[in-house]
Amino acid sequence: MDAEVISTGLLREAVDAGLLTMHEVKNQISASTARLLHENHRIKNAPIVDLDDENADTLRKFFLIYYDIRAIILELVLKLDAMRHLLHLPQHQKFSLEVMKIYAPLAHAVGARTLSLELEDIAFKSLFPYSYFYVDAWLRCHEKENKSRINVCKDKLL
Repeated sequence: MDAEVISTGLLREAVDAGLLTMHEVKNQISASTARLLHENHRIKNAPIVDLDDENADTLRKFFLIYYDIRAIILELVLKLDAMRHLLHLPQHQKFSLEVMKIYAPLAHAVGARTLSLELEDIAFKSLFPYSYFYVDAWLRCHEKENKSRINVCKDKLL
């Protein structure tokens, strides 16, 4: 991330709280930071009408076509931060569904695979806690077995 994206991420909260205006950001920091902040606000305030698969796919394509990729990545990082503090959010089920349907696939589409995986993992845990713990327990139970298989494959390849 460049300095412009980092400063936009920090300034977003100040602008949301009303401590700064976009005009002040443009005059005191830079026009390009104000433009990126404006792009990020447009993404943040994008109307999410319905979360069926077709609408979610259309919205992801819309983001990829019409927005600065840095603003998209910034929004994804801010969504991840919110997901990490999910229990403190009201209506976290709706938020998790939105992340699972729109933002995790969007992160995958922009090439942020690690970000996508973490968003999916936290959203799945929030939406389906019993299934998540069942799968997690199963994976932990078979962890030693899988590690030995991986080591055998590594030895064959080397």
